[in-house]
Amino acid sequence: MTDCIRTQLAIAYRNHHRKLYFCAFKITRDAEEARNCVADAYTKALAREQFKGDSALFTYLWTVTKNNALDHVRSHKVKLRSKAEPALVESRWTQSDVTPKRVPNPLQALLTKERMQRTQAALHNMKPAKRKALVMHAIDGLKYKEIAENTGAKMGTVMSRINHARAEIKAAV
Repeated sequence: MTDCIRTQLAIAYRNHHRKLYFCAFKITRDAEEARNCVADAYTKALAREQFKGDSALFTYLWTVTKNNALDHVRSHKVKLRSKAEPALVESRWTQSDVTPKRVPNPLQALLTKERMQRTQAALHNMKPAKRKALVMHAIDGLKYKEIAENTGAKMGTVMSRINHARAEIKAAV
């Protein structure tokens, strides 16, 4: 049984150590204490054999790591320091190493693609003056007055063009 747990822990360490470390660091704001919380979670899983296999090993380790960090903060009454930095090794990790990526399901991806195609077609079929006003406002972030000055149109005309362009896109999508 112990060899099986050791193998599982080695795999969990390789795949999830960063996530566990940042979980603890976010709570303790102390790099050394965060490492201790994670190490203690592995130790509890191995030495006491508390992990029964009812849930995923990562779930168990995450819960124990989080609880260890919370216990540390409570018992030592650590004031969270806003300028605390992770240890040098861990600081090279990026947020994408820790945060799971959201992957749209196939239906969402198809609907998004179809909506994008309809939006592009609506923009393509739109009169150039409307398209230009909409792009200057929505993409470039220009105010109505700035668009009026750049195009030489009256501000009311610019507002009307943008409103009509939005309505055309909304109708197409």
